[in-house]
Amino acid sequence: MRLRFLLVLSTFVLVASSALAQVTHPVAFVSLPFDLMGGLVVLRNLELNGQHGDFILDTGSNYGLVVERAAFASQLQGAVASGLGAGSTLEVQRLRVTSFQFGATHYTGLQAMATSLMEVRRFAGPRLLGFIGTELLRDYEVVIDYAHRQVSCYPLRAGKTPKRLPFTRTDSLHFTLLQGKPLAQGYIGKTPVRLLLDTGATSNSLDAAFVQQLAPELRPRLLGSTQPFAGVGSGAQQAPQAILSELRLPPTAWRELPVMLVKFARPVSGLALPYQGILGYVFLAHSSQSGVISFHYGRQQFYWLTPRRPSR
Repeated sequence: MRLRFLLVLSTFVLVASSALAQVTHPVAFVSLPFDLMGGLVVLRNLELNGQHGDFILDTGSNYGLVVERAAFASQLQGAVASGLGAGSTLEVQRLRVTSFQFGATHYTGLQAMATSLMEVRRFAGPRLLGFIGTELLRDYEVVIDYAHRQVSCYPLRAGKTPKRLPFTRTDSLHFTLLQGKPLAQGYIGKTPVRLLLDTGATSNSLDAAFVQQLAPELRPRLLGSTQPFAGVGSGAQQAPQAILSELRLPPTAWRELPVMLVKFARPVSGLALPYQGILGYVFLAHSSQSGVISFHYGRQQFYWLTPRRPSR
């Protein structure tokens, strides 16, 4: 049975805030192939501080980079701080990024977060160096072609975006960047629900505590089975599988949506998370007939795309 892996970097709370990245070369068009590992978009052989390794594209993380602490042990800065994972605290430190090559764009000066990614490495492989999140991605419209395993990042700065893009937008879903995370507003019945659009999650999920607050007739129906659920700092747990009869993401209603009922982490502050559910690979890749989607961070729109036919 394939492991259903939900990466929960989006729930991290770091004591020290990260610095904005500096770009030593102009933000340029980026086109990179990827491997799909259980629904995770894995970019191969990128260079960070002189090391080459793999990175997961994670729209659910507000940080630019989250890296494997052991791989950069001699370069870590500052005292060990506490971060929050899925239900447990983590030891985190800062890493000054002297060089990160993302396609044709070269970043320096980014303060990355370093922690143990051992649990994720067991799934994604020992070459995993980290995750790429919103702090870097927000300079682009990020197009993910699941069908052809290609990520294309179109710069949003004036004069950098091609006049004619190789796709048409067939539909869209508005999201709000809250705490650096793309959150969409939906409804289960008349109950509002905020959903994280997360390429770092293989499955759709709902907070088990939130589900209990729904009217009985609106709750997902259990399938009588569980799947392994794990994440950074979460340990292993079994999460019930269920089917949500209807989720409205205006103007569209999605029916018979598979979800996992998960105990979401709670911030140390005691405040509620800004979302009650996550839409991962199961939704992102399969909600589009073409298998092509994009995150347009400038417009704060999630698009379903259709590739243009080549001109004759």
